[in-house]
Amino acid sequence: MADIQALRGVRFNRRVAGPVGPLLAPPYDVAAEFTDGGEFGIRNIEASDLGAGSGNHALAARRYQAWLKNDVIRADPKPAIYIHRHRFLLQGVPVERTGIIARVRLADWSERVVLPHERTTTGPREERLHRLRAVEANLSPLYLLFRDPTGEIRDLMAAVDANPELDDHDQMGGAHRLTAASHVTIHDRLASLVAERTLFVADGHHRYEAALIHRDECRNTRTADRDSPSEFVLALLAAVEDPGVIVRPTHRLVTGGAANTPDAIMRMLRRWFDLRPADVTTLAVDTDLVGRVVLPRRLGTWDIFAQRGRPHLELLPLDRGPAWLSLGVTAIEGAVNRVFSADSEEVAQHLFPVVEEANAVRDVEAGRAAAAFLLPAPTLDRLLAVAEEGDLLPPKSTWFDPKAPAGLVISDLRL
Repeated sequence: MADIQALRGVRFNRRVAGPVGPLLAPPYDVAAEFTDGGEFGIRNIEASDLGAGSGNHALAARRYQAWLKNDVIRADPKPAIYIHRHRFLLQGVPVERTGIIARVRLADWSERVVLPHERTTTGPREERLHRLRAVEANLSPLYLLFRDPTGEIRDLMAAVDANPELDDHDQMGGAHRLTAASHVTIHDRLASLVAERTLFVADGHHRYEAALIHRDECRNTRTADRDSPSEFVLALLAAVEDPGVIVRPTHRLVTGGAANTPDAIMRMLRRWFDLRPADVTTLAVDTDLVGRVVLPRRLGTWDIFAQRGRPHLELLPLDRGPAWLSLGVTAIEGAVNRVFSADSEEVAQHLFPVVEEANAVRDVEAGRAAAAFLLPAPTLDRLLAVAEEGDLLPPKSTWFDPKAPAGLVISDLRL
């Protein structure tokens, strides 16, 4: 059973920090790209690289404590569950996503309360764990999804969101409206509705696992009870049905090694797939479409389709569910695995995720990559099915856009 609770959120004090919107940034792995937040921009404590090398985490902790001391950020006087409306443009069209920001009780993956859809890697998980230990706060919320087919939670959020305390624009072109709901009756109603649902991780797999490790450390070294702050993680929860829940694909670059020359990749693709010359600029929607491969100019660009009988499934593990087997990203990893004759960990050293299609194409044209695999966006239904079947996609297989913003609400584990 999912358990969400109110928290005394730590938020920017506008009288000291100024307008809040420009101070926000995406989570750690993207935050470093946003350099316009000024002295009090959240990236100064959230970004992985703060320019201090091995001292990044200690620097983040010192800055966080200084901000608290100088009233740049302050804890709300009462526990609240926060309703967040995020307005942004999608291909020039205004879109809005509504979510709940709250503490979510940590549950091991095996409990099937919160379900992942991607594998994680050691580096980002360890980096976030060190930051969590140093700062003792969740600086950015995870992004979780739940099903709300009848709109019960949507309607309750709309009723609460009548008098927002914040309505501001960020440096990413979005606008944020935030309402702090401090009435216990609202907390209980939202919690009871969410408790009936499974939660799915959209973004934040590494941070969730770091929080699990930190929780267990606290259990072993402190007097921690069931409601200790370390038993929870900060999250933004949105309904799968919300039109503002957008998932984009991450494409794949293949680099390095004598085994993965463009010619070897082409031979492998012809062996296992049906290749057709690409003649459109966007990936078509087709149940048999795996993706598109961009090779050096002499070899061209090809759309990749499953052959009759889907022989490429021989490249994939036999113990996976139908949703996992149906996705282009898993087919491509299996195919590249065959080129390298290697396991997934070794293949990962030569397969790099990239979000922007144009960047992937440029890397091939410039000779920095042997090939780029451009993948169609997976549907939300398919991603949830992967999670429910207990399978995991390769790391960084999806890009939920926009991410839940860091700095809007912070969960201090000392409160």
